Formats: sequence, C-alpha cells, structure tokens
Amino acid sequence: MSNIFDLTKVLSIVETERPICAVLLDTNVVMSYPSPEIWKVTGGPSIFIIPDGLIMELEHLKQKTKKNDPNPNETSEKAIEAIKNIRDLFCRGKISEGIAIPGGWAISVASPNQDGLKTAFSQIEDIVNSFHPSDVKYLLLTRECVEKLPTPVIMVTGEINLFNIAQANGVPLHLMDGFPLETPNEVNEAIKLWNRGLRKMQVSAKRDSVVVDATLTNYNLAPEWLGAKSLIVAEGNGVLHDGKKIRPFRWTVPFYPRYIITDHEPSHKDAPELPSIHMDFFGEPIDQSLFDGIADRLSDCATIHFEEGKPTLQNPESIMEILLYFEYLLRNPTPENALEELKQDIEKSEGMVHCWTDWILALEDEDERTATLEGFIEAISGCWKIGHTYKFSFVPNT
Repeated sequence: MSNIFDLTKVLSIVETERPICAVLLDTNVVMSYPSPEIWKVTGGPSIFIIPDGLIMELEHLKQKTKKNDPNPNETSEKAIEAIKNIRDLFCRGKISEGIAIPGGWAISVASPNQDGLKTAFSQIEDIVNSFHPSDVKYLLLTRECVEKLPTPVIMVTGEINLFNIAQANGVPLHLMDGFPLETPNEVNEAIKLWNRGLRKMQVSAKRDSVVVDATLTNYNLAPEWLGAKSLIVAEGNGVLHDGKKIRPFRWTVPFYPRYIITDHEPSHKDAPELPSIHMDFFGEPIDQSLFDGIADRLSDCATIHFEEGKPTLQNPESIMEILLYFEYLLRNPTPENALEELKQDIEKSEGMVHCWTDWILALEDEDERTATLEGFIEAISGCWKIGHTYKFSFVPNT
C-alpha cells in the first residue's frame, strides 16, 4: 500500500459521515464546473477531493493561450472564474478539514511526500514522461484513495486523451459530462484493477510515445514593428525521435514576462496579441498531432509552473513573485485585497528578497522552514538557461 499522500482528514470524514462515494476532481473539471454548489452525485452526499496544487495549476492556466485554441482567451477566463469560486469556498472554513457543500463535503489534500512521490514516479517513468506530472499525481492520488478509503472512489476528468489511454489500459477514469454524476457502480475491489491498469499504461506509453530534445539557444526582444516592447522571443533547436527517423527542427516561442505583484509596463491587457509559436522542420512534412504535441509542451514553458523536470522561460523575478503570492494565499484567508496586502508586506520588508527572507525565517517549524526554502530554490533553478536541453516525450493525440 502506498503512502504518498496524507489522507487522514479525508478518512475521518468518510468514517464519520459515510458518503456514498469519493470523487476526485481534475483541474479541467473544476474549470468547466467551477461552482461547488453544483458538485453532486445522484445517489446522495459524497466527498469531493480537491488535489494539491489546484490553485497553482489554475494560475498557470490563467496565463496560458494555446496556438490552436479558436478562443484564445477562453482558457484564461475559465481559470479566473474557477479561482474565484475556489477561493470563496476556502473562505467558508478550513478546506483541509472539510467544508459542507450542498452535494456533501469538499476537502483538499496537502502536498504529497516528495520522497514517496519521486519513488512512485521512478516506477512508472514512461507514464510520467508521456503525460503532465499533475495528471500522473492525480492517478497516484486516486489509486491511494482506492487503497485506503472504505467507500467507492472515482476520478473524473475532462482530458479526453488521458481518458482514452487510461480506459484502453483498464484504469477506471470517468469522462466528465456534467453534474450531477450518476451514482458509481465501482467498489474497492478496484485496487487490483488500478495497479494492473497502471502497469499496462506504462507499457503502452513506452511503446507509443515520441521523444523530443529541445535546446534553448537565445533570448531576444521582439522586433519593434510588432508593437510590443516587453515581448521576448526564446529561440532554440530541437530533435524529434518518432521511432521512424530523427527529425531536426528550429523553434521560437514568444512570451511576455509575467509579474503578479510589481507593476511593469506595458500592461499585458493592452499589449498586442501574442504571436504563435513557430517551428521549422526544414521542409519535411510533419503530422499535425506531432506538431501540436511539441508546440503544447514548448508553449507550457512560456508560463510560470512548478512541474519538476520542466523548465520555464520566465525569469527568476517572475518566479519569486508568483511563488510568494501562492505562499501568501496558502497561509492566509483569501480576501479580495490579498494582493494589495502582500504588496504592503513587501514594501515594509524593503523588497522582494527581504520579504522572502522574513517569510521563511518567521516559520517556527524547522521542517516547514526547510521545505519552503527547498521549494523556493527548486522553483528558481527551473528557469531555462541558454544551452540547456529539455528532453520530453508524449503520446500523440489518439
């Protein structure tokens, strides 16, 4: 039995309240159905589990626009709406201990044990390399809930490709099509099914995935004729290994530096539309699913994120700001003026670095202080340096 996540509080509610099932909410489900007032299962009260890092992932998606998205602002707007609803929910009580909602209870799960997570990742390395780490963490969290909770457990997702591959390998995910959810038929005999399914996913991910090496060669300011003074273009070389042959290519990713606390001009709300990512395969034809998969991974690097092994093109100052803001939200109630209060704290501390120092030193628990410092250092070290290669793999959309 795995022990990556602390499910003590979840188990307490399950044993006390006897919900008919536990439902794990993927981030894309919360974006599509942001109001906890509608989270319901037809059969009766249920417990809805919010994975750790959900707010961070929503903040990441708030900044993200996809090349092939017909409505490039839709993702950002959905993420903003979800953030508002989640924060309103958090203000109603201690989400780590459970908050009553019309459909039962909502509860969050704290950050996992990092040593246990790394060990689990190493055992399913091909799945980790082929999917986003957040998706793999959801799979592992669901498996652990299945192992430990005395109630049926289901994970719902809106990610079609993840659902298709999971279903094809016997991992029981549910594709979300709205609330209320139908009462699940699953029982906890699914433990063997989950373990067997993850092993099959590992094999299929290794067989079907393609590998890409992307090396950053330069950062440049965008040309003035684009009308965006703060726009930066990252440039690099890449190699695609698709099992048939090796295909070299060049890539460019335009992006704006992201600041959430300090004021930088021009405002991105008024800035020109962000140009699309560009890739040149030197005239060689490329399947659209391969092109989209590479573009999606490289575009992700243009925003702020905290996924281990994935670099970010954002600068250390941007990382420092967003990480401090997340820490502030996690340690304080989330009033509407949280950002203004944080700015005042930074001003009192005479700058961002001093504020971070004060913040870490003020922690009484030595383990928490060490974990916060290690997280800060790891986040800063994730900035993509010129000459470094980002190696990733993915399963093309089926």
